Amino acid sequence: MSLTDLTANTSQSLATEMGRVPVHHLPGVATQIARHKACEECVRTASRFIEDAITTAWFGQATELTLGQYRDVIVNAYYASLFHLALHTDTARIGDLLTAAHVIRRAYAKHPYLANR
Repeated sequence: MSLTDLTANTSQSLATEMGRVPVHHLPGVATQIARHKACEECVRTASRFIEDAITTAWFGQATELTLGQYRDVIVNAYYASLFHLALHTDTARIGDLLTAAHVIRRAYAKHPYLANR
């Protein structure tokens, strides 16, 4: 199954949302959408949750990076994993958002490129 198959009968907004996913994470995200039979709103909610968790993690971390730089690092390295987490999380609970932010901070701290900075 390809991304085109998943977005062929969906709204333009879902195709736009999927366009924000880094190319190397598309197969993983598409597989998760298919496995979970995630609706368009679920995909949008997961994407918003990821953005909110990244912002929360950035606020709680002493880093030289701007929010945009931090977001780029996290999204490029971990988007598929974060999408999976978002699909299995109660995205309305602040506690779950803080847990996701903690996961992101830990992943950032262990990132091989960043560990040498």
